[in-house]
Amino acid sequence: MVEACPIPTPEEAKYAAILSRIEATLLGEIARAIDSAFAAAVSELAAAVPADKMPAPPRGYFVSVAHQALFCELCGADRATLQGGDASVAVAIVKNYQGLTDSWAQNAG
Repeated sequence: MVEACPIPTPEEAKYAAILSRIEATLLGEIARAIDSAFAAAVSELAAAVPADKMPAPPRGYFVSVAHQALFCELCGADRATLQGGDASVAVAIVKNYQGLTDSWAQNAG
């Protein structure tokens, strides 16, 4: 039997709305920071080296940099050295990503 989600109290609804707004702001700021880093790299690297010989990395490179830094933050590892942190947290994150991948694969097929 599936239990229905309870109707939130006014306080719970207010809390959820505030948290949702703050999360949206955070994610927007992260996206803007990635876009800014990518634009700066394109501009500064083009001025320094021939783009046909050494083009700027794609935007996804900066997404990966942010992702790795956030992964380290979650695990408690040092971002510069990738050392330390809690391996059990890292394993839990990777398992979560595997679950997401499995879910997407099922829905894509």
